[in-house]
Amino acid sequence: MYKNRVILLTALFLLSMGVVSVFALTESNDEYTLKGFYDIYPYVDSNRYTHMKSDEIAVNTQDVNLEYKAISTEIGTVYIDEESLAFQVYNNNEYLWSSTIDYSGEDISESVLYSMRSALNITSFNTNNVNYTIVREHLFTPGTVVNMDETENGFEANIIFGISKIEITMAVSFTIEGIEVEILDEDIIEEGSYKLKSIQVYKDFGSVKNDDVPGYVFIPDGIGALIDYKEDDLGVPNYQKSIYGNPLGFNKESNLYNLVQDGSRLYAPVFGFVHGVDQQGVFANIVSGGEYGNINVYYPSKNRGYMTVFPEFIYRSTYNQPIDQLGNSITLLQDDPNTVNISIMYTFLENENANYVGMAITYRDYLLSLGASYQNVLNSENIPLHLSFLASENKAGMIFTNHIQLTTIEDIINIIDTLKIELSDNIILSINGFTDDGASWEGPLYKKMDKSFGSSAELGQLNEMVESLYLISNHIMVNSTNGRYNRFTELAKKINDQIYIYQNITSEMYLLEYDVVLDNTFESLDELNHLDYDGLALSYLGSTLYGDFSNDKYINDQINIFTDLLDELDKEIALYDSNAYFFPYIDSYFDFPLYSSQFLTFDDTVPFFAIALSNVVDLYSPYANFFPQERDVLLRMIDFHVYPSFVLTEESSKKLKDTNLESIYSSKYDSLKPAVYTYYEFVNNALKYTIDATIINREVIEEGVVRVTYSNDVWIIINYTDVILVFDQHTVEPKSYLVGGTS
Repeated sequence: MYKNRVILLTALFLLSMGVVSVFALTESNDEYTLKGFYDIYPYVDSNRYTHMKSDEIAVNTQDVNLEYKAISTEIGTVYIDEESLAFQVYNNNEYLWSSTIDYSGEDISESVLYSMRSALNITSFNTNNVNYTIVREHLFTPGTVVNMDETENGFEANIIFGISKIEITMAVSFTIEGIEVEILDEDIIEEGSYKLKSIQVYKDFGSVKNDDVPGYVFIPDGIGALIDYKEDDLGVPNYQKSIYGNPLGFNKESNLYNLVQDGSRLYAPVFGFVHGVDQQGVFANIVSGGEYGNINVYYPSKNRGYMTVFPEFIYRSTYNQPIDQLGNSITLLQDDPNTVNISIMYTFLENENANYVGMAITYRDYLLSLGASYQNVLNSENIPLHLSFLASENKAGMIFTNHIQLTTIEDIINIIDTLKIELSDNIILSINGFTDDGASWEGPLYKKMDKSFGSSAELGQLNEMVESLYLISNHIMVNSTNGRYNRFTELAKKINDQIYIYQNITSEMYLLEYDVVLDNTFESLDELNHLDYDGLALSYLGSTLYGDFSNDKYINDQINIFTDLLDELDKEIALYDSNAYFFPYIDSYFDFPLYSSQFLTFDDTVPFFAIALSNVVDLYSPYANFFPQERDVLLRMIDFHVYPSFVLTEESSKKLKDTNLESIYSSKYDSLKPAVYTYYEFVNNALKYTIDATIINREVIEEGVVRVTYSNDVWIIINYTDVILVFDQHTVEPKSYLVGGTS
């Protein structure tokens, strides 16, 4: 066993790059060391880790099709098939990228082959059919008319599909920034009985036959995932997920908690593919339209033999409309299409940038262009520790409501005072349940702090002790126990006129109309203006997309309205489990995902979002109270540069039994104190050398062993395995790490 919490300088040596400091774990005793923490358990490999990739050279599997039209662009000659609008273009390495397969001699059915060749594949609903039959079309559908005009750096094409007569105009440009595909909402015309359902864009761009080309596809599932090119489809269905999570406005689900995808949804409208690791890659960023998009991965099934990743955009859906109190319903079709203005930017990645790290850095640059900024502020020599204190909770009694006081400001002051002396001076504090409504019943309007929690003077004293103090608030939902709302004029409704319901143990939660959310947020800020706090930790806002159909407002409107709200707030902002459209507006990201959904077909989990947000947003883990195999999770946090987070109370969590928060089964600070100290110091002793630095590279040097490199020349080797690793004559203990570089 290893009982240590201090990283000490163990060696100095000269390399060609200069003096490098190498740090390693050494033993020391600590009264707060968590029992069993240094026991080493077997390493079990799975797709929750990142693996070594083949260095096999990717060679062109296609030649330029001499029947294609050659056009001059900013990036050189591009070859266009005027019939299918497919393109071919060389990158700087003379690697030929193609938006379709080499279809000569392929033993693929004609219908599948035509679909693979086509720039666009669409589906539409036949409204003349009572069941809204779905019709599929591509650019080779009989009767389809394609007119292409060359533009300065690409082409514009007008397509009238043969069956549906739906007309779509698409513009494609080839510039030094990349390949941009645009389809504007105003350039789609439906005049007949067929109504547009979806558009798939360049579905076989970068498509690979079986495993003929080494490499992988990247998808933003959870923190990020890779799928290697392979022969076998494993007998599972193709992958398809909605960007930003399950659509909430088109279902009959009576409890929307059943649709929540915490930690495993698609957090951003991006994807990519690599042909030869560190050789050729393409990163795709859906700049516009992603809120109505899916990301699809087709595996090399028997009828097509190719693997590909591509976007699909949803314009209409069917839904179930209840017609009586017995639960009977009829199927209806969405009248007006979603407003989808498609803009996809495909960026070429080459050489050392042609990998998922290069994709993440490309996305980071995009976020910076939107207004995000590097933090580069070093307030402490220690990493932040996020402590979320639960002040109170309510539950119904026989006659009166039971208010359960779990923590007071005085309790928190005493805890923080000790922590600052013994552990860290860099504490980020958030407080939930600071009103007399209790944590799960309070909101959406916050008027005053509960006197039993403490006074405004005490809160000011507490704020002086910490780096940032957040008040946790929920302005997009109202609890059924709250009588201060109008069910008919303030609750948002689905397309079928039903309200959005989340069922808890003691109550229900309802989503609010957008304008009501704004009113409650600003009024709460006015009511709490006399309190001394730094920011708001807005629960649910970052992860919940829903239509306000009764007011003719939809999820694209919601994103615009709420990003404007965050931009306007004169407070620090923390969001939980947040989607990408809020990334440029937040200071702290709570409940950051650490895994992908680990589907059977996934080969690797990769920290795409951790790299993209490195030194842009402070990232905090899910509550460490509940970590399984905590040592492995903490190593993952070091690997991904994620800071620790705990939910705490002064009183026992047993008092939460039969409340909406009874899932918090361990929160008493006195019981968790050894975990707080042990976990924090384990992570801090690695990441404190990289607080103000940015991740610039990550590589697997052996299976289960990763090296992460930072912009300040510090590197960290993480050993997930249960065996000792010797690296450059230095030992990395099992389930431990080594820090080196210029410190």
